[in-house]
Amino acid sequence: MKAIIIDRPGGPAQLQLREKPDLQPSPGLLTIDVAYAGVGYFEVLLSRGEFESVFPMPLTPGLEVSGYVRAIGEGVEGFYVGQPVASMTLHDLNGFASMANVRPELTVPLDQLGADLDLATAAASIVNLTTPTWPSKMSIECAEGTASSFMRPPADSAASWGR
Repeated sequence: MKAIIIDRPGGPAQLQLREKPDLQPSPGLLTIDVAYAGVGYFEVLLSRGEFESVFPMPLTPGLEVSGYVRAIGEGVEGFYVGQPVASMTLHDLNGFASMANVRPELTVPLDQLGADLDLATAAASIVNLTTPTWPSKMSIECAEGTASSFMRPPADSAASWGR
């Protein structure tokens, strides 16, 4: 697969296109063929090394993606190979690549929305539409005494908080 890699801080000029091994889904994850990746201020900050304590370099940026399900990891239900989806890569990033492993709970099956949303718009929308939704959802969960699993990286995540 092809991926954009940032080896060292220095801004967008440090982006390099490289070959990496194709991904396989881990249990509990989906592998998607990325058609579009959103580009935002977060990626600019990553390229400058602003979050290097959480996301050490080298890294592949990319927080929001859309594309088609390529493979389904063990234990994942509700998706099928070839299905159009949009997802946040969140803790693992890696959206600026031709393939991405994503968490099903952060993935929207576009063919089930009941609306005609193209992949380009979906990639640009997933973070922007989620931003105002999460605080409301988390406030309700906190009021009910639960903790949101969305805010915790999975135990086997490549990016864990505070490493």
